[in-house]
Amino acid sequence: NGASIPDGCACDAGFSGMVLATSATPFYQSNCSAVACPGNSSGPDVPAGCVCNAGYSGGVNASSTFPYYESSCTAVACPVPRSYGIDVPHGCTCSHGHNGTVVATSTPPFFVSTCTPVQCPINTTGVDLPSGCACKPGFSGSVYATIIAPYHNSTCTPVFCPANSYGASVPDSCACNPGYS
Repeated sequence: NGASIPDGCACDAGFSGMVLATSATPFYQSNCSAVACPGNSSGPDVPAGCVCNAGYSGGVNASSTFPYYESSCTAVACPVPRSYGIDVPHGCTCSHGHNGTVVATSTPPFFVSTCTPVQCPINTTGVDLPSGCACKPGFSGSVYATIIAPYHNSTCTPVFCPANSYGASVPDSCACNPGYS
């Protein structure tokens, strides 16, 4: 790169090294070599083209000044509120009460998330675990979301029939003992 060897030449963008004039054929000496792709990117080398790794957004462009590239490859944040973690390349975990995975990709938005809310378990009411579930009437206990299958911990158990009544439990129907109303 330059007008002529005597006037000075430099390596092309994306190459490191130098070009020196000499008095012997071919009248120059060059040690220009392609710069490797920077961290968080991959490809043959900077002049041939580098792309950000899966889970990273940005790009890599060749430059004629050290380090002979400009890189904007930045880790993409985990998609919230359905997952959490440091960032996509380091791994994201589906949030409490969600089932699925977050996988890094090299195309926007640089991840695929299948984290979906899990429905409320049996003997509870509500839409799904992330929005909250409660024990059904006639049941006692609690339910809360977790990150491990089945993505909840539920202690909702049938309430026993009260004193002076008979039957298996309140949900199965209780009746008053004779002489009680």
